[in-house]
Amino acid sequence: MGAIWCAVGTSTTAPAYTDTQLGAEYARATMTTNSRTGNVVTLNFLFTSAQAHTQLNECGVFLNATSAVNSGTLINHAVINELKSSTVTMLVAVQLTLT
Repeated sequence: MGAIWCAVGTSTTAPAYTDTQLGAEYARATMTTNSRTGNVVTLNFLFTSAQAHTQLNECGVFLNATSAVNSGTLINHAVINELKSSTVTMLVAVQLTLT
């Protein structure tokens, strides 16, 4: 499946089903842990205090990705509202239900 990354961005445009990238990608983090309970998979991504110091409005998970902006295949795109500063470590937990 390749590397799984979470990206956060600053765009306030609503996500659309047809999106292939974030509106304004700002930073990325690799998956730190994952788990599965039944048909629910949880993916965890840790943004350290050194990353993404700004108002964050969107996030998405990319498969077969690298640290390069807009790399990989976007599998979800969500609205968030997080003012991230250098004193904050941010954990993004994404739950996917497999049917």
